[in-house]
Amino acid sequence: MRLINLRSDISSSEIRAAAKKEKCAKMCRRLLAIAALRDGCTRQEAEKIACLTPNVFRTWVKRFNEAGIESIRSYKSTGRPIKLTDNIREKLKEKVNAGPSETEGLSRYRIIDFQQFLLSEHNRPAA
Repeated sequence: MRLINLRSDISSSEIRAAAKKEKCAKMCRRLLAIAALRDGCTRQEAEKIACLTPNVFRTWVKRFNEAGIESIRSYKSTGRPIKLTDNIREKLKEKVNAGPSETEGLSRYRIIDFQQFLLSEHNRPAA
């Protein structure tokens, strides 16, 4: 079994104090698991405290070692930027709210209908 080396400038009491103040349950578990490692528990016990798999736990410990307590906070991903302009989105919204016209010969819209609309009217793929 390999030992996990932890940075030595932050004591387990500091880590536990940070966990006590923490409002995010996941971050609190990560901090408590790292504090338990500092106090000498096994890696498997620490993984169980953190409710993480070995690989994910190793990633959090690595982040902790590199940048400290705040580095193990989860941040929301910004995701992929929207490809449609506000103008096109507004026209699409109007089309959805109006429903299919009699000339379209549809009783309801399907995703493929919106894809064809975006491609024909705005030369934009839906994805």
